[in-house]
Amino acid sequence: MKKDKKAILISFVLGDGSITVDKRWGSNKAELGFCHSIHQAKYLEYKVKLLHSMVGGALPKIHSYLCKSNYGTFQQVRASKTHRYFMILRKWMYPNKYSIHILKHLTPHAIAIWYMDDGSIIANNRYKDGTCSSARTNIHLGTTAEIAKDVCNYFKERWDIKFTAYKEKGTYSIRCFHKEGEKFHKLIHPFIIDSMKYKQRFYYEHERIAPEMGDDIV
Repeated sequence: MKKDKKAILISFVLGDGSITVDKRWGSNKAELGFCHSIHQAKYLEYKVKLLHSMVGGALPKIHSYLCKSNYGTFQQVRASKTHRYFMILRKWMYPNKYSIHILKHLTPHAIAIWYMDDGSIIANNRYKDGTCSSARTNIHLGTTAEIAKDVCNYFKERWDIKFTAYKEKGTYSIRCFHKEGEKFHKLIHPFIIDSMKYKQRFYYEHERIAPEMGDDIV
């Protein structure tokens, strides 16, 4: 598989995508599935079309359903695709999908997808008029401290962007602050689709705020 396509598929799994195996599909196939909030339905459509352009076959259908959790009931959208290459990808990326051997294949487009999946942005400081003077960019990993530091090292060594690891809800993620965030957002900006521009709102398209979403929504 060409390196650009491989990088995109990696980003799908780094983010909100997951690969599962079911014996009904045979021993040589696996399913890549995506699940997003209804607020990100247009983004899911974008990912489905991108996936279809790479692996062909039937265009995956998008299904809507209600998801119940401790935080309430939410409407979700989901799509999936079965392909033999996903079995190879699954064996390669699990159990540590954040390995440097995997991250080194990423392109700016792939990193943009990873960020649209798992990233968020929040204002550190605001002026009296409500505008932002400093922002913090997060990539939510939910992993160990050691692995989070490895991801930080990857960004510094490959892209010269300084991220730091931090603890949230018992696991570790990474973040960068305003000046480093400016470099990060410049890297991924050409690949951020319109419906996800709220995740860059303190650097680009400041007026774009997602409906019913706050400053730190993933």
